[in-house]
Amino acid sequence: MTTYKHKDLGDVQGNSKDGVIQFLGFKYASLKNRFAAPSLVTDYGSGPIDATKFGPPPVSPLGAINNEFGFIQKELPLPPNIPEHSDTEGLSLNITVPKSKNGDIDTNAKLPVHVFVHGGGFAVGSSWYPHYDPAPLVRLSVEKGKPIIGVTINYRLGVTGFMTSKELRNAGYKANNGFHDQRTALQWVRKFIGGFGGNPDEITASGESAGGFSVLMLLTSKEPLVKRILSTGGAVLLFKPLPAPVTEDAYSKIIEAFGLKDKSPEERVQALLTLPMDDLWQKVPLGTPLIPAVDNELVPGIATFPGVSSQSEDPNFPLPGRKWCSALMIGDSQLDGNILAHMGLNAKLLNIAKQFIESVNKTLAEHPDVASTLLSAYNISPSTDDNEALLSILRFGTEISFYAPSRAFAKGWPRTKENKFFLYHFNEGIPWEGQFQGEAGHILDVAFLFQNYNEHLNEAQKKVARAYGEDLVEFINGNDPWPSVEGEEYGARVYGPSSEGITTKYVASGNPAEIGRHDRVLKLGEQIGFDLVMDVFQNFAFEAGCKVVFGDVNDVAARELGSTLGDSIRFQHCDTSSYRAQLDLFALAETTYGRVDVVVANAGVANHKDIFDPSSDISVEPSMMEVDINLKGAIFTARIGMHFLRKTGGGDLVLVSSIAGFKECGGLAPYTASKHGVLGLMRGLHIVAITENIRINVICPWMTKTKLVKGIEAGWRELGLPENEPEDVARSIVLCASANRSKQGKTHPGAKMPFAGKILWIAGGQAYEIEDAIQDLEPQWLGEENSKVLAKGQEFLASQGTSWDADKLEQKTP
Repeated sequence: MTTYKHKDLGDVQGNSKDGVIQFLGFKYASLKNRFAAPSLVTDYGSGPIDATKFGPPPVSPLGAINNEFGFIQKELPLPPNIPEHSDTEGLSLNITVPKSKNGDIDTNAKLPVHVFVHGGGFAVGSSWYPHYDPAPLVRLSVEKGKPIIGVTINYRLGVTGFMTSKELRNAGYKANNGFHDQRTALQWVRKFIGGFGGNPDEITASGESAGGFSVLMLLTSKEPLVKRILSTGGAVLLFKPLPAPVTEDAYSKIIEAFGLKDKSPEERVQALLTLPMDDLWQKVPLGTPLIPAVDNELVPGIATFPGVSSQSEDPNFPLPGRKWCSALMIGDSQLDGNILAHMGLNAKLLNIAKQFIESVNKTLAEHPDVASTLLSAYNISPSTDDNEALLSILRFGTEISFYAPSRAFAKGWPRTKENKFFLYHFNEGIPWEGQFQGEAGHILDVAFLFQNYNEHLNEAQKKVARAYGEDLVEFINGNDPWPSVEGEEYGARVYGPSSEGITTKYVASGNPAEIGRHDRVLKLGEQIGFDLVMDVFQNFAFEAGCKVVFGDVNDVAARELGSTLGDSIRFQHCDTSSYRAQLDLFALAETTYGRVDVVVANAGVANHKDIFDPSSDISVEPSMMEVDINLKGAIFTARIGMHFLRKTGGGDLVLVSSIAGFKECGGLAPYTASKHGVLGLMRGLHIVAITENIRINVICPWMTKTKLVKGIEAGWRELGLPENEPEDVARSIVLCASANRSKQGKTHPGAKMPFAGKILWIAGGQAYEIEDAIQDLEPQWLGEENSKVLAKGQEFLASQGTSWDADKLEQKTP
């Protein structure tokens, strides 16, 4: 810890490390209550200010950082003492200052300042995330001889950040609290950064994804809060601000979820101010839109391609910042659209080509030739493999949602010496294993920019990261890191791919082929207008798909998961060993969506303490949780599920067993028994169920990367044995649930139709149907004569004239 005397703030305690001093958790604004306008903090009392630890972030789903690590496909160690979130104390920022040659802070340095706004879809994120740590970038700036100060900020998210309604506004609470917070943070930086050796007139605001969206929205301000702006992956034209009808509908859903529907407006507002803090994210219906809304103040309207690409002011979306912003830099990644796979398109994987073709033809019904051209340009036909089609769709989404908008902003920018525009394209692939390894995915650019992943990169990748960071340092210092866009050319910097020997290059012409892009989306936009092309992607990506209701006993984890899955998701607490709880869950599905078409019995637990161990206490009754959840819960799900499926004329029931369902697993006897029982449940039901048009199938995953296998995964990998990703298991569930849905529905190679009564073993990401072979080979392993006798007995037992229920037989007797 070190103590620094600030000329206005007095003594400030910070952390000294590796050439920088960091001041953490500075409260920049206070809140009278969770929905109040931010009030700039200027007085911190008489004692020293403790800025040695992160401040609490605003309310958001706990553990959401794991989702972001999932997008990057690589985790970083978490900092110690991660702060808990707060609804009123979360408006803080962190400052990273380079040490002078004397090892202290040069208050007269007048260093340029970099303020970073995190992403997270306006729902999650925080300035404490380790990949946002500015220290390595600040150290790089010192090495380059162009030192900068780094600042990261928190702002309100979700309900407190972006929920609005006429009712709230009438009560004095403005829309877009999160944006008001961001601007207040910038005001604080302008007021106090000079005391840390910074120059308040040389501030660059940058942001990624939702943060990139945020900093671009600073251009709607007449007041120049910053000197320069950098936006990367900020899809302003994809995620359009919400109009009033949508915000009112969202507010109504939230009010109902909170049980406030029958209250007066005054009572509702008061209740919203006093509800338990965690209700603000745990009880909000999943998929409720909580993003920036049109307020005719910070968000004057909805941006369009013609508006941002014209140098004339669009009255519906004015950008006065084009006059005061000395330089705007916009970057995109080669597959920025992969974030949309995580947000919902992965769930559409089965037959996704067919779905996309239908959606394109519907949106472009008046332009059939363009629809055909689009599908041909992206190599999508009804026979395209699902994974290939998904990747092509994501490339289309990237090009219309990120690449085309960056060019549109460049076209509409003044492009004078006083108002420059810089364009770049990030093409370095994700180095780590996962769905998008080798692709330049969303958020990866920030991982490279801040240099926090360098120890996990090879030398060529490190060079890309360093070049990217050095260029940003130049930009923050007010220099031209490469020639700005001029005339009709879209000259741009390119980063990577290092796998092709490219660290960085400048392409003066901006030729799509030379910068790692394609001109197909540009041609489509010129034919029918870019906004209509955007509609094609939006209508497919966000149109109604499957509706999901799921239950879990872990409310926190379930809501974190739901927050990443987009609209049409509902969660309800459910202990599957409780029959009543399952009845309530199915009732929610029926009342919300009107029907149930697919049922998945997925709940499962394993007790890794062997109850048959000779050293265990025989006087203590062992836990039967595996039987209660894995088997009894599955029986409850099957019984209730079949009832609801009958109402809709049939459907699909998928039971999740395990490799332990048909192979021995030493030390896990109750678990093995329960999973064997799931196969028995399917075999006992499917012959009768199929007569009611209900298909029942079972999946048996082998080693899958979940918490259940922590104890064996290291040794497993040493042997090079196959592993499943959770997504592999999910795809098999979808396969079972949809194989009979249409003539084009995918079936497992070699499995007999109808696709019912099947058992799929999942290993190494592949599914192998085994039940057909077990039945076909019965004469060999049981003996031909025994098999014939058994078949005769089974035929009798399955006949309508027999029943295990003697009472039923008596009722049938004349």
